[in-house]
Amino acid sequence: MNANVSICYGWGDPHYVTFDGTYYGFQGNCSYWLMKEIVPKYNFSVMIDNYYCGSADGLACPQSITVFYKNYTIFIMQKEVNGIYTNQTTVNGKHVSPAYQNGDFRITSTGIETVLVIPEIHAKITFSGLIFSIYLPYSKFAGNTEGQCEYTCPSPKVYRGCGPQVEPTCDSWYNQKFIYTVNEFSAMTNVKLEGCFCPDDHFLLSSSSNECVPTCEICRLSNGSWTQVGDLVPMKPCEKCSCSNKANASSPLNIIDCEPILCDTNCPVGYEYQISANQCCGTCVQTSCIVVLLNTTYALKPGSIWTPAGNPCVKFECVKIANQFITIEAKTTCPLYDPNECIPGTETIAPDGCCHVCIPKGEPCGVSTTPVYLESQGCHAKDLVNVTSCSGACGTFTFYSTKTRSLQHTCSCCQELATSERQVQLSCPDNTKLTYTYTHIDTCGCLKTECSGPGHRELATTPPSVKSRRRRR
Repeated sequence: MNANVSICYGWGDPHYVTFDGTYYGFQGNCSYWLMKEIVPKYNFSVMIDNYYCGSADGLACPQSITVFYKNYTIFIMQKEVNGIYTNQTTVNGKHVSPAYQNGDFRITSTGIETVLVIPEIHAKITFSGLIFSIYLPYSKFAGNTEGQCEYTCPSPKVYRGCGPQVEPTCDSWYNQKFIYTVNEFSAMTNVKLEGCFCPDDHFLLSSSSNECVPTCEICRLSNGSWTQVGDLVPMKPCEKCSCSNKANASSPLNIIDCEPILCDTNCPVGYEYQISANQCCGTCVQTSCIVVLLNTTYALKPGSIWTPAGNPCVKFECVKIANQFITIEAKTTCPLYDPNECIPGTETIAPDGCCHVCIPKGEPCGVSTTPVYLESQGCHAKDLVNVTSCSGACGTFTFYSTKTRSLQHTCSCCQELATSERQVQLSCPDNTKLTYTYTHIDTCGCLKTECSGPGHRELATTPPSVKSRRRRR
């Protein structure tokens, strides 16, 4: 027979061998489909009828076989006539005597065995009472039959009508012993057989398994599955494991290599490394506001106010709302300043270091305000607070007293005349509030004061000058 033809056959009480070479025993006194097409292509099917053979064990034997092809029903059975068992055949219910043929099939008989041949589908069916056989081409019926003779292979194997006697595996020792070694069995290695084999692009993992793998360089996982070389393998949470190209000495598998995971604990400015629960490595968590000035990054803790060096007119405040860090930038705009319009000696810089201030010429003594951020014990006011001061010109002069024969100084200073206490709420880094009390100037005025100061000295009394007198002649 052609190697690409598959055979299903049976005998006795009864024994079955399927198209893919699987053997099994089956008992039953009924009619069964030996094979039928799953998707009808040739309108071909075969049925067998079993009966109890009269054995004390209740064994069943084939009684007849029925072939359905196109619009034909071909019935073949063995019947005892005068003590002699002979085959009888009917076509669509009419008795025919072999040899018989028409345009679709031929029936022949040797007296013991009846043979049905269907050339169009290259099928042959034989029946001799206790023995039957069905020959079908693999190319026409593979994967499209069901019944007692079904083409079935355990997944992922596939049926081949012409395969090697010993299928190569991923086990090099096994291959060397049973395939490549030259000995008395070598002549049989070229014999091809039908059966179940791995697909063309896969390899049999071992002779004791039905696993087909795309490559022999694989690693076995704990759950029974496998992975290829280079694939990551989930193992312990703090290890990075992968399927290596190192062979396992005790099996055809490769070894899984693991190495500890190195955690990167370096965090950018304003972030802190914190350990995460149930995780190998922690994460960088933001803990401060971020301020970037001239390509330099600064961290600002929540609740703090910061003034950059060399830029006293800018202040940054960090506010934390829920899990968000918000940076607030405040810029102070200074009033116009002309030192020529100032009373000499009164030029100074505001307490926050931002603006130049002075007592303008001709400006009377009065209350002036300067917006500042109040701070106490590390707590800050969220908004600018107008801090008051007294500034302006007062009557100050020096004159010579003829009575005391010395310079007399009259000094007055622009000072507070009425004040009051005011309060403001300061925000602290621990999210608490602090009540801060400060003095507010309500009115200012010129008050007489001592005329003294650095570098001042009393002038000495000058005695009266004596004029020369001339005598008269």
